Formats: sequence, C-alpha cells, structure tokens
Amino acid sequence: MSLSYSNKIADGLDSIDNHSIVRRYILYYSKIKDTKFWYEILFNSAKFALIFSPFATIAISRQLSVLPHREIYGDYIEPNKANSKELMKIENQLTIRDSKNFELIKSAGLLDGQKPYRAPIYENYLDTIKGLYRQGLLGFYKGTLWRIFFIVIPLRIRILLDYHIKDHHPNFYKFSFLRDLITFSIADMICHPAFITENRYTLQNRLPQFQAYSNILKLRFRNYHEIWNGAYNHIFKNFFLVSGILILKNTLFPENHIACVVAAQAFCYPIITCARRLTCQTPDTPGMLPLRYLNLLHALALIRKEEGLFRGLYRGFSFHLIFVYLWYDLVFTSAQISHAKNKLKEEEDLFINDPIFYEIKRRKLTELTK
Repeated sequence: MSLSYSNKIADGLDSIDNHSIVRRYILYYSKIKDTKFWYEILFNSAKFALIFSPFATIAISRQLSVLPHREIYGDYIEPNKANSKELMKIENQLTIRDSKNFELIKSAGLLDGQKPYRAPIYENYLDTIKGLYRQGLLGFYKGTLWRIFFIVIPLRIRILLDYHIKDHHPNFYKFSFLRDLITFSIADMICHPAFITENRYTLQNRLPQFQAYSNILKLRFRNYHEIWNGAYNHIFKNFFLVSGILILKNTLFPENHIACVVAAQAFCYPIITCARRLTCQTPDTPGMLPLRYLNLLHALALIRKEEGLFRGLYRGFSFHLIFVYLWYDLVFTSAQISHAKNKLKEEEDLFINDPIFYEIKRRKLTELTK
C-alpha cells in the first residue's frame, strides 16, 4: 500500500496541484485575473470610441448619403443662377409663406439646395463636415452612446461565449475560425437593436425642431420583427472580419498588423454600408431613408449599379479606417502594457515572497556580472 502510494506521489498523480479543490481555486483565481484584464479592455474600448467618435460619425453619414435621392426623390433643388436684378425682383415678390419656408430651410442647418425633414446628401467629406458642424459641435457625436454600446456589450458577450466554449466544448474550441465566427455573429445579432439605433441617430438632424427621435422612446417600429430586420447580415460581415483577425493573430511582426486590419475592413465594409442603409429605411419617419432596398444582395447590386464601387459601396471608408485603426491600435497597445505590468508585478511579488526564486535570480545576476 505504501509503495503504491509513494509511486503515485512520484508520478505526481496525488500532488497538491492536482487536487480537485486546489485546481478549482487555481482556475477561479485565473478567471478573476482574466476578468479584470478584460474589464480594462472594455473600459479602454469605450474611452477610445468616445474620443474618436467624430471619425465614425462622418463615415456613417457618408454611408447613409444616397446620391440618387438628388434626382429620383427630388430632395435637392438646383440653386438659382439668375443675375442680381432678377434675384432682387424675386426677393421683393416673396410671400409670407415663401419667407417662412426660407427661414425653415435656413434654421435646419442643411447644405444649399436640400430640403428639411429629408435625409441629408453629402457629395464629399467637406460637405459632410459642414453639414454636421451646422448642427452644433454635438453633431459630430450623434449616436455615440449607442455606438459605444454596440462596441462594448458585444465584446463582453464574446468573452462569455468564449469561456463557455472553452470550458464545455474544448474540442470545438480548437477550430478558431468557426469559434470566432459564431461568437462574433451571435453577439452582434443580440445587440442588433443598438446597431439600428446608432444608424438612425446618426442620420437624423440633431437640431430639436427637426429631430425624428428626441429620445429612445420615440424610436418606434411598425412591428416587432422590424427590430431584428437584417440581423443576419452580421454573419456575412463577421465572415470576412474574422478572416482578417485570424491572420492578425498569427502575425509576428507589428508592421503587418495594419495590413491585416485594412484587409479585413476592406472586405466587410460594403456589407456594413448596405446593412446601415437597410436599417434606416422607413416609410413614415421624416429624415430617414425611403424604402428602396429589398435585402442585402439587392442593396449590393443597386448601389454598385447606381453609385459605383468606390463612390457607393466604399463611401466613407477612409474615415472609417482611421477610426477603426486608431481605436484598435490604442486598445491593443494599452492591453499589452496592462498585461506586461501585471506580469511584472506578479514576478516582483514572487521575488519578494519566495526565497528559492530569490536565490535563483541572485545567482543569475551574479553570473551576468562576472
């Protein structure tokens, strides 16, 4: 009996580290450290998303700017090219109703020739910045709260799903592509109402007398199913996004990180553009897009046909890329710094409390100084 017991100890089968209770507490402690680390990432994600939110607002405003609305829906009035004398005659003949309409258009802060209570049309980035600036400084932060919500909450859901798969389905956890695709898609689909709210808040005019949604209670849908309309588009988006992320994880040199992020965003950006326009379609809300696209494939084909590849599907891509790169790079860098600090602190604690570790370090330092 004693021989077999000694053999077990020699083999490490009954050591203190392999005790079930000890293993449970070690796993619990490691999860606490991981949870603390992930909460730091969530906080930094929200912080940097708020700082760089104007870049995202400009990019989304460009995505939701439908150029064919200028001609097809008559949302644009060609400025009068008459000479000064004719303009003076027109000004003298203005009726009270015309002057009220003029003041209404002027107070809406829209660009010249555009009508109030219609979705704005921006030809270029300069027009986009002008249009947002006329809505006040907060015009560059439209939809920021819901943007942060759509970044932070799905990230937290991904962490929970990742831990669940790792604990209960270790064999499936090895398939990193399918694992990330499923966790990313489920998290984004659960938070799809926040995605809709972000898009509509960004599209609407922020000025009080022209707001379509002054608060979240005003965000009405025709039926319950409209809230989840287009949620499946996140699957296609994440398919290309996860492909880029996997390449990024396997990259050893920091100079390749930018190329991986650019590749991932370039593949999924047309799908994001179509998804945003589909969520902003409504027939009875002023300032939103009219019903125009049937589904994702129809939106891809119609935008490509009417507006072109770069002026349509990739509208706002440069500012979107600036936002994603700055946000990702700073969150990733801060996470690495935080991880290195925690590891250094653990080594210092072990160096102070463990005499054996202290002696090993002392001997190594002695050898290095010789």
